Amino acid sequence: RLNTPLPLFHAVSVVAVMLAMTLLQACHSTTDSAADACLTYWVSPTGSDATGDGSAGLPFASIERAQQAVRASPLRGQCRVDVNIAGGVYHFKAPLIFDARDSGSSSGTVVYRAAPGNASPVVLSGGLDVGGFQCTEGRCVAQVPNLPAGIVPRQFYVDDHRAMRARSNVGTAINPDYARVVNGYQPIRSVPKLKHPELVEAVTTTQWKMMRCRVASESSDTLVMENPCWDNANTFPAPWNFYQLSWLENAPEFLTEPNMWFLDPYSKTITYRMLSGAPPQTATLPVLESLLQVTGSPLLPVRSLRFENLVFAYATWLLPNSGHGYVADQSGNVLIGSGYQPNVMGHQQVTYPTPGNVSVQYAHDIAFVGNTFKHLGGVALSLGTGCQNNLIQDNRFTDIASSALWVGDISDVDMRPDAAATNSGNRIQNNVITHSGQDYWDSAAIYVG
Repeated sequence: RLNTPLPLFHAVSVVAVMLAMTLLQACHSTTDSAADACLTYWVSPTGSDATGDGSAGLPFASIERAQQAVRASPLRGQCRVDVNIAGGVYHFKAPLIFDARDSGSSSGTVVYRAAPGNASPVVLSGGLDVGGFQCTEGRCVAQVPNLPAGIVPRQFYVDDHRAMRARSNVGTAINPDYARVVNGYQPIRSVPKLKHPELVEAVTTTQWKMMRCRVASESSDTLVMENPCWDNANTFPAPWNFYQLSWLENAPEFLTEPNMWFLDPYSKTITYRMLSGAPPQTATLPVLESLLQVTGSPLLPVRSLRFENLVFAYATWLLPNSGHGYVADQSGNVLIGSGYQPNVMGHQQVTYPTPGNVSVQYAHDIAFVGNTFKHLGGVALSLGTGCQNNLIQDNRFTDIASSALWVGDISDVDMRPDAAATNSGNRIQNNVITHSGQDYWDSAAIYVG
């Protein structure tokens, strides 16, 4: 319940689901999935990109190799083409990118799907597996030597569940141990000295906003905050600015509760407090920010692709690690850069959307059907500018850091689009969403711009 007049952005967020139901209702199905394929390629973790020909007996090892074969086939667009993917985990080093050269047609959809009869799911992963934990007295420590340079993951998943990044005052809405000062926060004596203050993140949650700013340094027991995040957060008037601290996050000193974790990027060591008496069987750090991009252009939109029964998992979003932090105007629309001026209404005109770990723009007749989106650090699935007659149906979204689904935006081109940039005819139906907004509480499960 808000104690202030309902802001415009909040109204947009509240009615997002109704908009999705009413504005997007009168549209047609995008593909005929019942038609038989005239050409089928196979992909398997045990296949080979070097010697495989994409047949069932000699499958490719990667989806990228199958994509190349489909792109080169003269049958693409003439009839339906299937890419059957065997069960297993496919670790991506870079996002899978589709453009107009990958398009099918209204009479010949290109389908990327889990192979019929798979005994295990097809997981498209942007994560780095972690193993070799040494556990004593409930604390498990592992080396992460393959962590890419400059990448500091913001999430960690153990045995298929989300672990909590080490933080202060778990379960308390406001942190009583810190008081606001001019340049940062003044800790009282009961707060431990921070070994790595430059890794710490200060978090505030207030009404419809959430903000996360990194600490720049510690000076005379004062945490001095990073800019432009801190300045941007305080362009808003109270109570919509960073006037209170909810908690501090990402310090080994706060590694006190079961299921907490901390990654030391200098030693490439991760510490995890066991949730149960058993050490982790599986553990994953997400390192890739994008898993799949369907990116056309105004003149050459991508057409007639279908993604079916796949699992998109273990991607992150790293901008909040930077000096920009996460300054939410509202619902995942954030301030980036400097030059923002103080305002009295609680909103800035220029904002930027949280990116999708799976993203689509300038694309027509694209279908995501029966997939699972889980353990994702940004928006799970984003339909950006120029998305027309796409289908999002029968998918499951769970454990998403921000919104599960984002449709359109609030930029000038989205407010006043030409025919190519218009978002229209997209159908969103029968999807199950649980546990969105896990890291960014201001986000809506479904956001329609």
